[in-house]
Amino acid sequence: MRKEVPRVTSIRRLSRIFKKIHEERDRKNGRTGTKRGKENERRLVASFEQYQGTLPSWFFAIYPATQEEDESGADAVIDTQDVGRLYLQVKSSQSGVRKFYKRRRKKMIGVIVISDKQSNDDIVHVALSILESLRAKLLERRTASLEEEGKMATCKTCNGAGVNETGNNNLPCDDCPAGDTALFNIAEVEGLVTGAEVRRHFLNSSPEPITFRWPPIHAEDLPGRKK
Repeated sequence: MRKEVPRVTSIRRLSRIFKKIHEERDRKNGRTGTKRGKENERRLVASFEQYQGTLPSWFFAIYPATQEEDESGADAVIDTQDVGRLYLQVKSSQSGVRKFYKRRRKKMIGVIVISDKQSNDDIVHVALSILESLRAKLLERRTASLEEEGKMATCKTCNGAGVNETGNNNLPCDDCPAGDTALFNIAEVEGLVTGAEVRRHFLNSSPEPITFRWPPIHAEDLPGRKK
């Protein structure tokens, strides 16, 4: 006669089987999610590289985050002309956005949702909208901080950004301290240069002029930065 398997034993065995099935499914979904996330991070940077429209004057460059920056919550780094670096985290769903903000509510990192349905131009437009918001907050903080310290009233020339847009070139503002710390793109330099360094090296009246060279000097090798 066929030996009957006790009901309890059968239930336990089925539970173990279903547990293994769920674990395997979660493992595969996790791996798939990670792969999709990396692809979307690369797509964000590539969308800007392929963009044929006009980018705002404050935008300088976008590139993938370093491992240290990634551990802090950033997937992409954006260099600007006036507020330094901005950061973006890439998600594939709104639930991912909510989870991110729940963990890192105090971080000044924008979050962009990227899906397969979006075109590259759509991605750029959404990213720029998020970055504009971050930039505005940083400008407000900078202005408020300087005003609290009594160093400046709201500058009528640059509105606290530190950049005087002349129409031909962006120059450090001469009417407020923010001109010294604003960041600029100079043809002679690989990397961003502060307003104070522009005045010191790259204007006609600079006391320590640096002339054009090829390959360009790296920003970290500028006089005063060397350790």
